[in-house]
Amino acid sequence: GHAIRTHSTAVSGRLCQLFDARVQELMSYWSSVPQLSERQRLILALPRSMGGMGPTSMELLAAAAYHASVTTALSGANDPSVFALDEADLHQRLAAWVQPNEIERVVAGYRKLAPAASPSDLFFAITSARRVRQQAWAQAERKAAQNAAPVWLYELDWQTPVDGGKWKSPHSLDLAFVFDNVAKSESMAGKGVEQRALAEQMSACWLAFARSGNPNNKTVPQWPAFRVPERATMVFDAKSRVVADFRGDERQLLASLPIFRVSR
Repeated sequence: GHAIRTHSTAVSGRLCQLFDARVQELMSYWSSVPQLSERQRLILALPRSMGGMGPTSMELLAAAAYHASVTTALSGANDPSVFALDEADLHQRLAAWVQPNEIERVVAGYRKLAPAASPSDLFFAITSARRVRQQAWAQAERKAAQNAAPVWLYELDWQTPVDGGKWKSPHSLDLAFVFDNVAKSESMAGKGVEQRALAEQMSACWLAFARSGNPNNKTVPQWPAFRVPERATMVFDAKSRVVADFRGDERQLLASLPIFRVSR
């Protein structure tokens, strides 16, 4: 999940000033490129964390910390053997993601949620939750607790059919849909009616958010802001929908674990 700052009426702090300057610089530059459509120009001004070319997520998180009324949205394997793990491999690899004394409990919990899942499936599910979902849930909760500007939470749950579906819903898959350029992303997203529909929905949400600070538009169901305990989440899929506390069973299963520290 990433904090996405779009606008504010009374921004304070040097980081917020730098952010504003960066956005203006980007929008000025891209508006001068004649071959770009309005949609492309707006998306290119968005933060890199949302598929744009704007400020980094760290700049945005710091800016959000300065000013509570900022509107926010949350928003490949290089080792082929990870697709053929056995039970011992699963436990060994999870040691980098889960405390040793918690591995058995976490694996058992996920296996109860998905009895037919292979060890590789479980590895992908657990590490995805540790690496991305827990941070997004925590950030949404903390932003909502400020009781100031709203926060919206989403998850792309659609799975790419490329390579027989082995990649499921990999990191950066949403870029093809946010930029509304699935025709240039067939190697990752494939092609078809679902891809075009998702591109229409996701790009419309990002544009609405960039314009107004609210992602709602006519292409998707009414998307409520995230609040506890409802935890409304837009689930982008072949049939996109809003779900209360999406993956809440996983969230509760991992709640006792400290937030995973991401290093790059």
